[in-house]
Amino acid sequence: MLCCEVLGNLGDHGFAAGLGDFDVDHVDIDWHEAFKKLHRKTSEQGREVGIRLGDWVLSRGLSDGDVLGVVEGEGGCGADGRAAVAGAGAGGKKTVVAVRLLPTKCLVVDVAEDHPFMLAKVGWEVGNTHTPLFYGEGAYQVLCEYSEPLERLLSGAHAVELTVAERVLDPARRVSASGHHHPHGEGHHHGEGGHGHDHGSEAGAAALSHGRCHDHDHGPSSHGCCHGHDHHGE
Repeated sequence: MLCCEVLGNLGDHGFAAGLGDFDVDHVDIDWHEAFKKLHRKTSEQGREVGIRLGDWVLSRGLSDGDVLGVVEGEGGCGADGRAAVAGAGAGGKKTVVAVRLLPTKCLVVDVAEDHPFMLAKVGWEVGNTHTPLFYGEGAYQVLCEYSEPLERLLSGAHAVELTVAERVLDPARRVSASGHHHPHGEGHHHGEGGHGHDHGSEAGAAALSHGRCHDHDHGPSSHGCCHGHDHHGE
């Protein structure tokens, strides 16, 4: 099957409810692959999946739970990617082909709550290495891909605790220069209580906003359609 855009996200409860009764067939994507336009994958259930995405993915990336196609019986997601969803109500259980981001080795950075602006220092230091930074599980936790130089650099920071762990780096949780920015274009759905995130205190958010001056925002994306033949790519 050939998939050409993101139809929605399983974390959006409204979008998921609109699909009706379905099973999920996961396509595993490594962190380093999340920003690539072309993929050739074998899904968890053994489907051969070709993925050809527009330029928007270079900045937005693929997020965990992104739906690439909906299969009713045998078939694909159609030439424009949307056709399968439009006909999804015909009855019977469908199979949703969705992205599953794989965990990667990360630096988990926890900043003491009484030193919120140490987040700015962490953001600055990580930004200087042009390493993407991600929101963690609380207002004072951030994640980045592990590197020994970064671990050495941050290990001496005041009021900062470092842990090395396997975590999912989801582009939907990436920290940008303007705080929490989702450069999602048309076709990616976020609903209330679904795929949104609560990142805690204003102090922590403000500190990250000031600290991430090296993380560039490429503006809104545009989800295109694909036509013609499937290509192999990485």
